[in-house]
Amino acid sequence: MKKTVIILLLILLCSCKAKESIIKEPPVENMPSTTEEVIISDSDDEKKEEDANEKIEIIINPDIIEEPVVDNQTAEEPASKSPGFKIIYTSDMHGFLNGKISYANLKAYKKMMIAEGYKTLLIDNGDTIHGTKTAKYNNGSAIINIMNKTGYDYLAIGNHDYAYGYDRLMELKNECEFQILSVNIVEPEENKPIFVPYDIIESDGRRIAIIGISYTSLGDYRSKYKKDGKYQLEILNNDKLFEAIQTIIDEVKDEVDCIVAMGHCSGTENDTDTKAYQIIKHTSGIDVFLSGHSHRIVENRIIRDKDGNEVIFSIPGGEGECFGVLTIADNCITTEIIREFEEKDEEILDLQNSLIEAVKQ
Repeated sequence: MKKTVIILLLILLCSCKAKESIIKEPPVENMPSTTEEVIISDSDDEKKEEDANEKIEIIINPDIIEEPVVDNQTAEEPASKSPGFKIIYTSDMHGFLNGKISYANLKAYKKMMIAEGYKTLLIDNGDTIHGTKTAKYNNGSAIINIMNKTGYDYLAIGNHDYAYGYDRLMELKNECEFQILSVNIVEPEENKPIFVPYDIIESDGRRIAIIGISYTSLGDYRSKYKKDGKYQLEILNNDKLFEAIQTIIDEVKDEVDCIVAMGHCSGTENDTDTKAYQIIKHTSGIDVFLSGHSHRIVENRIIRDKDGNEVIFSIPGGEGECFGVLTIADNCITTEIIREFEEKDEEILDLQNSLIEAVKQ
């Protein structure tokens, strides 16, 4: 009987030792995939023996387990890649703040495009700082301030923008927080550009060039650009203008994916005697021409350049009637005219209302 009891005790003792071994050293292949590695620092033998006799239970809450991230983007196309460029374009605003489209609408629309991931630019094709009491307030400074706050990036000079004379035009240039682009306003003798002729913008490996073209005549404002019997600037026109534009095209065409011309150059749906039409017909390499001056609305017209290549031509009307949007994405280039957009930026709206009230006084 005693022998039987001793044998049973030995079996029980061996069983307990086996269980202890399993608790202390679980096989790696049998561990659940959701458990975390626990590192226990060294301690004395007594502490180890106490811990070995305790039952440790780890409960993992399935609600806090993160789902694996499925990456649908390739290495060449990261998730943050921009879908392309959006160029919002206006022209001949003339200080109109109560039209269907105002600067408050434009700021809101630009913010919306940025939120959608587009590299977004806002440009104006001239006749911006003259033509109404609001435009002329503080000799153009009030509108320049609103344009700065709206987030304009580029401006081309229109015929009415020459109205203040050379010195004031240079002062307004310095007030701009955006770039005035002009390939054809140069110093009379050295023929050097007074403004930046063009710019290149890059986003996620895409590059576009924007060339600015000013109105080609001082018109009735010529006397305001004379000093000591000499003109303070020269405006390139006709062959000189075509040559200057083509020089830039040839310089950048191998570095960019798209070349955009912006200018105060008129144009309609079917005329052939405007400056925009002449520029396209005497150059090769422009992909898109965004124009102004005529106050016409041209959403999308195709004109062929001197080598027969298609050029997209568009005009966004005037006086806040509408605005245009050029989209450049995945080898696809489109233009559209936006006639209604109700959302307004409150900061710009307040600036506009303040200017309207100041003009009334």
